Amino acid sequence: MADPPQSPTRHDLAMVDLSNFNLVFQTSTDVSGSNWNAPVVPGVWADYPSLAVAQNGRLVMGFNQTDGINVYGFQSEVSTNGGGTWSGPYTVTSGSNTATFGRVVASGNTFYYIYADTSAQPTYVLRCLQSGDGMSWSGCTPNATLNTYTKPAAVSKYGFCVNPPTCSQTPVIYYAPNIDASSAPGLGWVVVYPVARVDNPTINNIKFCAQNLGGCATITWGADLFLQGISTSGNGDLWISAHTYANGTGYDLPLRLLAVYRRADGSYLSGFLQGANGIPGIDPTSWFIFPPPPKCDNHPCLFAGDYMRFGMNAYTAATLPFVQRDSSYRTGLMQNFVQDPATGLPPVNGLQIGPVEPFGSISTSSIPLSQAELQRRPVDTHASIHYLRGGH
Repeated sequence: MADPPQSPTRHDLAMVDLSNFNLVFQTSTDVSGSNWNAPVVPGVWADYPSLAVAQNGRLVMGFNQTDGINVYGFQSEVSTNGGGTWSGPYTVTSGSNTATFGRVVASGNTFYYIYADTSAQPTYVLRCLQSGDGMSWSGCTPNATLNTYTKPAAVSKYGFCVNPPTCSQTPVIYYAPNIDASSAPGLGWVVVYPVARVDNPTINNIKFCAQNLGGCATITWGADLFLQGISTSGNGDLWISAHTYANGTGYDLPLRLLAVYRRADGSYLSGFLQGANGIPGIDPTSWFIFPPPPKCDNHPCLFAGDYMRFGMNAYTAATLPFVQRDSSYRTGLMQNFVQDPATGLPPVNGLQIGPVEPFGSISTSSIPLSQAELQRRPVDTHASIHYLRGGH
């Protein structure tokens, strides 16, 4: 008789993916990810999945319930045999669409679901739920409310030319309003998410919180920070990545990758990452363009979604993947990688990493949002599920 499947170890690879909204789980014992075991399909429709592995080997997949068009809340599936079989789904949040698009993460043998409550927009509340088994969930102790803040802009401030010199299309970039989460020794769970700048709500910042730091810190720059992601290493290092524009005050192309590296000792390194072949930045015109209508207020637009997920290896070097459009088929997305240089990062003038604000702090904008800024923050109906399709 074959041995039962074991839980993924730190040397294994595991992923969740979607095929026509069917949730799929796969593992690989080849750390290069070259060979994968047969997929297991838990038999649920899902969107925006994430995977957490507890120290005791229990696996929890978290995902948004969907009918293929709308989302209705967050659910979980649980495996105690390395993903061979799954039980569930279990309700994490109700059917409301104001508690979706979060991440499930494990710290020790406890699972956490961290999400943005959007029910009082343009004010958001970052909330935390926890579970010992991935089946029943309750508010995190001692802090179920992590931060109250102003909703970030969901769309770029200016359009850009797709077909120079004619500029027959001038789309805009839609940002990723979702959060990203991970865990690390000494830090517990960690989360990164976009916020509106307190003293200038026309600009998006990002914030990161860590369970054992007891609060959240803001990362500021002169232009929008968006498409944020977070990864951690086994020794407690933390790596945060975001996209921004070609300069610190405008919205010029190309886009550039910005990285913040927090060592386990609490010190920081930060800078810009070079693109493929040493070319600074990433050309967003290679991303998929949704033509009007009905999306984007009858203007062409680029959807970032959550198509930038990255990992950190045992040596704390971060690999930052981004996705480009495959010209052969409009949804055939190609994965690309940028490795952070061993020599360090070019410095970023004007980048600031703020002090830690205690959990429960309110960091809403001190300046009322203008009508133009409110239009950059459209109401979250979550009816257009393709905004954030997938958990890549």
